[in-house]
Amino acid sequence: MTQAPGSLDPKLMFDHAQKFQWSQEYLRHKDRATTAEHVKMCGDPCFVLSALASELFIKCLLVIEGKPKKEFAKVHDLYQLFSKLTPPIQDRIKGLWDQQVWAQGTRDFIDYAQNTIAKGTPIPRNFASALKLGANTFVDLRYVYEKPRNINNLIVDLPLILRRVIVEIYPQWKS
Repeated sequence: MTQAPGSLDPKLMFDHAQKFQWSQEYLRHKDRATTAEHVKMCGDPCFVLSALASELFIKCLLVIEGKPKKEFAKVHDLYQLFSKLTPPIQDRIKGLWDQQVWAQGTRDFIDYAQNTIAKGTPIPRNFASALKLGANTFVDLRYVYEKPRNINNLIVDLPLILRRVIVEIYPQWKS
């Protein structure tokens, strides 16, 4: 891949996004992750890291598709960024989302979160609904003390799906 002067390097973007994703996974999957104290202390940071990783992975895909930086540079809304991707990439992400969200382990987690954390409020499993609900998680949860929290979404697993789509395009980036 040749890069025009002043353009963004998608590989550097990919590597940067992975740092946030791996950090989120480490926090989320530590052996103590099931304790109430761990969830209380790491829940919000995991969502913020996941949302940031998702934003960076989507922006990486936009660069891979040849979109100019000015179309997305200051956008943090995941739904808005996703809408800028081409239909084939959108369809692949939605297909992987459907596989993930209906897998037994994920279904069990969603049921648990819906009944405990969300206090019975339905957590949408449909991709478009979940993405709209979680579109501004990065911005909203950074300053959660300023307004009521809204974490009734599933975007915490979105970076894994986005990363997979990128690695399907560039298998040599798989580490």
